[in-house]
Amino acid sequence: MPALPRFVARSAPGQIRGYRAAVARLANQAELRDCVAGLTYGHLDPAGRPGTIRTRATVRLDRQPNAGAGDNAAANFQLQVNAAAGIEPGAGTTIGQVVVPLATFLTAHLHPEQNVRRQLENVVRGALNRSATGGGTWYLVVVA
Repeated sequence: MPALPRFVARSAPGQIRGYRAAVARLANQAELRDCVAGLTYGHLDPAGRPGTIRTRATVRLDRQPNAGAGDNAAANFQLQVNAAAGIEPGAGTTIGQVVVPLATFLTAHLHPEQNVRRQLENVVRGALNRSATGGGTWYLVVVA
C-alpha cells in the first residue's frame, strides 16, 4: 500500500480581500463552527459547483467559483457574514477563506485508504476555523 500522505494548511501571503475585523466580530462563533462542521469531503472536489454549503443567522459557508482553471483549479471556500448580523451596506463580508488545489484533492481521492479523505476534510475544517478567527489570514491546503 502506498505511504499515507499528510495534508497541512499553510497561511497564504496577503490578507483576505475586503476583510474587516469589525465585520468578523459580528459572526456568532457557535454558528460559525456549525457552518464549518457542514463541510464534507464531497465539497472539496474542484469539479464541484459553487453554492452555499450551510447558512445560519449571522454566518454562512460558501463554495465560491474555483481559483484558477484546468490543472491549476482550486476549490475556494469562504465564510461570509450575513446581512442579518447588522453589517454596513457595501462592507466586505468574507471573514475566512481556504483554497484546496486540484492536486491536493486528487492525492486524497486517488489514495486507496479512506482515512486519507477524512484527514483532508479535517485539515480544511480546521483551517476554516483558524481563518475566521485569524485576523484576515487565508489558507492554502497542500500535501506536506
